[in-house]
Amino acid sequence: MYRGLLSLIIVFILTSLALAKGEDKILQALIYEEHGQFQKACDIYTNLFHENNESIYLQKALLLALSVNLKQKDELLKASKDFLEHTAIARLNALYFFEIGDYKQAEAILYKLVKEEQDYRNYEILGDIFAKKALYTKALEQYNLAYKLFGYENLLLKIVEINIKNKNINQAKKALEEFVKSSQCTLKTCTLLLKIYQEQKDHKASIQTLEKLYKLNNDIKYIYAIIELLVQEKNYTQALNLTQKYNIDPDTKIFLYTQTKDYKKAYEIALKHYELSKDKKYLSMAGVLEFEIHMDPKSKKVTDPKILASIMKKFEQSVDVRSDTLYQNYYGYALIEYDIDIAKGIELVGWALEQEPQNLYYLDSLAWGYYKLKNCKKAYEILQKTFHDKEFANSQESKEHLKAIEKCLKQ
Repeated sequence: MYRGLLSLIIVFILTSLALAKGEDKILQALIYEEHGQFQKACDIYTNLFHENNESIYLQKALLLALSVNLKQKDELLKASKDFLEHTAIARLNALYFFEIGDYKQAEAILYKLVKEEQDYRNYEILGDIFAKKALYTKALEQYNLAYKLFGYENLLLKIVEINIKNKNINQAKKALEEFVKSSQCTLKTCTLLLKIYQEQKDHKASIQTLEKLYKLNNDIKYIYAIIELLVQEKNYTQALNLTQKYNIDPDTKIFLYTQTKDYKKAYEIALKHYELSKDKKYLSMAGVLEFEIHMDPKSKKVTDPKILASIMKKFEQSVDVRSDTLYQNYYGYALIEYDIDIAKGIELVGWALEQEPQNLYYLDSLAWGYYKLKNCKKAYEILQKTFHDKEFANSQESKEHLKAIEKCLKQ
């Protein structure tokens, strides 16, 4: 049954019950409810109703019977027909008719109720009926009337859902923003707001909402989402500040430092994490970063033999057939470019191409390897596979390689 809304319709409390007849039985029924023994609780309320013919017991028994579909539901519904002057019992009947799809009878009861009392539940159930009938404008009208009387979260979510269905995104956003401002950021409301902000590319509002969501449940995924947005804005400094404040993984830190061209700091983190974890990936990273630190800006090469040897040692110790293709190609190209071991370099690049056969950079490395072996025809055939990508073909390195290979073919 309509448990979520039905549970709201409890109009008497322990103090008032304690003054009624059968105090011990009432207390026992409340204990049963507390422990989820609803049938036993309902039995007590039903017996009390039969003994005293008081609407308060019928109301409580009917609520439980409808909520969890108990055996005396039909009996209690029949008995309730004589108590429809009591608004709470009438509303339970309306809910029952709503649940079985008899909207006509439900509406008749509810329209009578809204004339008798200003209770948000009457308007909300009417809104639910119209929503079921896909009469969204009417549903929204009733929900708004209900919300003015009692603005709670589930009702807000119904209003937001209909506004979104009607493509009134800004209206949905406004309703959510007002709720968050006046009440609080909840998981549902702020997640919905975040989705709207992201669809509207409002990064500032998205970040503010993600911060609220993090404060709500301390889930680090929201901090990572903030970092991702800051990266999109190329705000690497602020993103790095977050990595200092929160427990962010080393890969993210290394990436951010490379974006700020602080290769030394990235190198330190990679080497430190390799020493801690013995994960060879970080030793390979350190090799790449060491190259970037000591590379000559003009020639794009490392000219110091000792440093080059240090880089090659790191690759030798960390790169194998199971490594990431990025490092296989990087190490392979270095072996080729510096004429250290061209055959091994080609083998490493070949491993990378087995996993990514269309990768333009890997194809270029392989072509350069065959050029170094003086097999210029094969080098050109391989390099041709990159010509379709104009941006890559117009890169400085690609043009230099093509020029050298074409010159070789003419000899």
